[in-house]
Amino acid sequence: MNINLLSNHSALFSSFFYDNPEPMWLYERTTLKYLAVNNAAIQKYGYSEQEFLAMTIADIRPAEDLPALQATIAGGSSGCKKAGVWRHLTKSGKVLFVEITSHLTAIDGTDAVMVCARDVTRQLKLESENYGLLQAEKNQREQLERSSRLLAIASRSGRLGGWRVDLETNQAQWSEQTAAIHGFSQPQTMPAEQAINFYAPAYRQLVKERFNRCAQYGTGYDEICQLIDLHGNALWVRAIGEAEYDDKGQIVAVQGAFQDVDELIRTKDQLAEVQQDLYDTLEQISDAFFLLDDNWRFIFINRTAEQLLRKPKRNLLDKNVWHCYPEAVGSVFQQQYELAATNKVTVQFDEYFAPLDCHFDVTAYPTHNGLAVYFRDISRQKQLAAQLERSTNLQQQAQQLDALAKLTGGIAHDFNNLFTVIISNTELLTETLQQQPAALKSAQLCLQAAQKATNLTRHLLAFGRRQLLKPEKLSLAVLVESAIPLLRHALNDSIELSWQQLDEQSMIELDKEHFSLALLSLVINAREAMPHGGKIVLTTEPALPEVFTQYKLTQPYYVQLRVTDNGPGMADNVRQKAFEPFFTTKMVGEGFGLGLSFVYGFMQQSGGTAYIDDNASKGCSICLLIPVHTAAAQTANKGSLLQKDRLLLVEDDELLLQHLTVVLQRAGYDVMAVPTADEAKLQIEHHHFNYIFSDIVTPGAISGSTLAHLASTLQPDIKILLTSGYSGVGPHEQGAASPFSFIAKPYNTAELLARIANL
Repeated sequence: MNINLLSNHSALFSSFFYDNPEPMWLYERTTLKYLAVNNAAIQKYGYSEQEFLAMTIADIRPAEDLPALQATIAGGSSGCKKAGVWRHLTKSGKVLFVEITSHLTAIDGTDAVMVCARDVTRQLKLESENYGLLQAEKNQREQLERSSRLLAIASRSGRLGGWRVDLETNQAQWSEQTAAIHGFSQPQTMPAEQAINFYAPAYRQLVKERFNRCAQYGTGYDEICQLIDLHGNALWVRAIGEAEYDDKGQIVAVQGAFQDVDELIRTKDQLAEVQQDLYDTLEQISDAFFLLDDNWRFIFINRTAEQLLRKPKRNLLDKNVWHCYPEAVGSVFQQQYELAATNKVTVQFDEYFAPLDCHFDVTAYPTHNGLAVYFRDISRQKQLAAQLERSTNLQQQAQQLDALAKLTGGIAHDFNNLFTVIISNTELLTETLQQQPAALKSAQLCLQAAQKATNLTRHLLAFGRRQLLKPEKLSLAVLVESAIPLLRHALNDSIELSWQQLDEQSMIELDKEHFSLALLSLVINAREAMPHGGKIVLTTEPALPEVFTQYKLTQPYYVQLRVTDNGPGMADNVRQKAFEPFFTTKMVGEGFGLGLSFVYGFMQQSGGTAYIDDNASKGCSICLLIPVHTAAAQTANKGSLLQKDRLLLVEDDELLLQHLTVVLQRAGYDVMAVPTADEAKLQIEHHHFNYIFSDIVTPGAISGSTLAHLASTLQPDIKILLTSGYSGVGPHEQGAASPFSFIAKPYNTAELLARIANL
């Protein structure tokens, strides 16, 4: 359908109707209510347009004419029809004689009748007196014919025609426009069955059933069907049918309207295809994407967004975003979304959302009725950036400490030479001044001061990594255990000391006495941070590679000794300078600030390092990284905690998940436990694992088997064991050549651990 052409004809039709000098109106065929009236009718009958639109055509008829009116309407037919002369009443009660011409049409799917009412009151009165009135009547008839032709033009512009089937003869009559839609150049008359056969086979039976029901019971119909025209072209049409009754109330015909809607339907189909293409594109993009309407309700969520939002889309669609995620109310997310929606601007930001434990990069665009949001999980990039910044800071700090160590070590070495001369000569003086008590006392004070100064230089030498060490091959557990009594002696009753021994096999090589002094320095440092009492926990555990590699340590294995207190912790500016010699937060005269610098220098000289864990949630945690003796590391068995393998555990039963976590951790695995394969997929995309142990049937979008295939693609070296308690679900779920091992529920602990160990 040509929209511009239709608009032009609509303007023509409007001018023809409203500017016509004869009274005209349009009424609904079933209710008889006025739908529109022209200016001539308003002037002639005295009613306003609003009054007309609140009336029916029966309201302007004398009561005695109403039965005839009903009979005429019931026997109406399609096309233009002259209904003769009728009596009408004006608003003032005056009787008019009018000649009625009507035309059946359809407006927006509603059956309507267009009426032209020519006032012949005066004509009838003067007809016998004035022959000249006959000529006026002729002119008026010609004008009415012109109006009918204009009405036919309007019908053609809308591709709308009429039809009628006489039930007695079973002959179908098509108007000119209906015939044109079928491919004929002239109005047609043919058997009803032949007319119905023009419908496409898929719709032919439907039309027959609707037509027969209307002919038998008077049930009207309105259907969109496909038609095959005379030339074999397929097009979409709208067929409207209703029963026609005689004056006895019997159905004598079925009549209706027929409209070409092919362009409209094809446009709708094209739009649906475009929408489907857009939907498919948004589903396939790597970014997460969702749409919100103007009431902040989700109206579209792609699969990536469903995964990152960690809720099934069925639980989110048509729901308010702030109700689904109440933690976002008042956050940067809400502020930015409202800014975009209110000001119609694009916003871009990145923000951490704690409930999902993700850092998101977000771009939000305003739409005509809401907001479009693209977002990505950039948690990994943020972690890498933080690690890079931390590594850079550590390197700078190490360089500063190294330069300071060289300086202090050189100074301490020179001072030691001087103190050796001073102490030797002072000792000679004490021997020669035995008979002079006053002078002897002065010499002894000098000797004590020199010895104390020697202790200070010893700490400086330790920081400068120039002290004399006597390394021994020792068990770390034995060293710590033997130091516990000394450490307890340095604490008062308000401080509790405990030891968590998570490593039993580490053999180390370092100076025993210096190690005990270093450990004592750390415990005293923790004690002084808690003047009102507290807890100190010693923890020995294998060091993870990602920890010791950032400190540029090159040995293959390290063990970590952690001294943790629950005091107030260290401020950032204090933590950055804590290992520098002579740095202290104590009052003047309360200490020299050499305790932690001694620890740092001793660990550096022993092939390890010391660092302050700034990730500690409360208090302060100072860690010593100690290299494991090479021979001991090589003979450690495969299950040693020094070589913990990372295992991803997937199980939706909460009790079983907790049980398996404990069992696998005790067996030496570093376990990440999640309840669904969807959550496991997110972990695999961001972290490396050595093993996966997963139930096949879990809630969510993907199964354990799908997870296994995805994991083996992302991490080819990963070892996978699947399980299930369902009958018929097993290793061949994906086919006879499944590459994944399987263990059926129930199983015992020994069997499970053996199966994992032998993967």
